[in-house]
Amino acid sequence: MNYTQDIFKDNKLYFIGLFLFVFISLGCIQYFGRDELHVLLNGYNTPFLDVFFKYFSKYGPVVFILCILYYVVKRENYKVLFILLSSYLLNFIVVTFVKKVFFIHVHRPTYYFSEKGIDLHLIDGVSSQIPFTFPSGHTSEAFLLLLFVCILSTSKWIHFISICIAVIMAYSRVYLSKHFLIDTVGGALLGVFIVTLLFYVFQHKNSTLLDRKILK
Repeated sequence: MNYTQDIFKDNKLYFIGLFLFVFISLGCIQYFGRDELHVLLNGYNTPFLDVFFKYFSKYGPVVFILCILYYVVKRENYKVLFILLSSYLLNFIVVTFVKKVFFIHVHRPTYYFSEKGIDLHLIDGVSSQIPFTFPSGHTSEAFLLLLFVCILSTSKWIHFISICIAVIMAYSRVYLSKHFLIDTVGGALLGVFIVTLLFYVFQHKNSTLLDRKILK
């Protein structure tokens, strides 16, 4: 990992994608309204997307973290591992705290629309939940981990693919009616903020242990 990098400048392709995702999402929410937009997006579905998003949303974050952990353990030092794990843990704590303290009474789309008598396209095998919709934890994890991938790599192709995968994860949560679009915007911004913050906090922290390679 290059600790002297400027995250925003050296990963500008990722941040351009993030800006477009947030700007377009907020614009659509403002134009259509949160509820109307969700119903509109829910109407665009196919059997293939039902299966794809069902499994991508469920197993994607697990695959992301395992692949990144494998790479870090094999190629990097303990400092990189510490930044990764501390970012992941802090993200989990903040998402859980915000959901259960500030937004406990904000219901997820499946329950919210069922109470209004509006039928949504739902997928067999995807469980429905009632509270804890904002922010989207899956989206937050995806944007955090895939920005971390960009920080590790200088390849513009990897940066482009990473932001695309992160946006697909966000959309999958809306497609499955696990979250409203605004929940994914909040999750994306939170995940990116946390990994950026911890990178800058620890980039100049050095010690004999942290600078050691995990595998010699």
